[in-house]
Amino acid sequence: MPGPLVVFYSRTGHTRRIAYEIAAALDAEIGEIHEPGNRRGPLGYVRSSIEALLGVAPRLSPNRLDLRNRPVVVIGTPIWFWNIASPVRSFLLGHRTRMGRVAFFCTCGGSGERKVLRDLRSVCGRAPVATMALTERQCAAGAHDEELAHFLARVQQGTVQPDGAYPTHRPKPT
Repeated sequence: MPGPLVVFYSRTGHTRRIAYEIAAALDAEIGEIHEPGNRRGPLGYVRSSIEALLGVAPRLSPNRLDLRNRPVVVIGTPIWFWNIASPVRSFLLGHRTRMGRVAFFCTCGGSGERKVLRDLRSVCGRAPVATMALTERQCAAGAHDEELAHFLARVQQGTVQPDGAYPTHRPKPT
């Protein structure tokens, strides 16, 4: 039986760094969401913002991730203009029926985590066993050990969170 899987998209590297920490702690396989386009620089930022605001689901590059029979699939997204990153939206829409238990984490500049975690649940079509939101400052400074430990404990426990329990941890004031 396959083990846990961490799937993420990252434009600037914050979400990637946290995804790799989670995968290492859970001894999980990791899969990065890729797309044919380019999101670098100012034009990439503008494209990302517009797609997030409009709820666009862009075309993704093919992947070979086996999502079936996983004890949990952890999904990570940056927050773009208080929305799920559009490549993560595409991934969820294309693969949500193949996943069982899920956990969500997001990275943000400072706000939008509650909405994004609710939206992840809605798009995915299931309640998570754990959620976590970290600010870019927490990610960059490595000041997220307590939040990460709590998130990992919830993932390993595997009990679905009740409605309205988003996020498990809120970003600390900066």
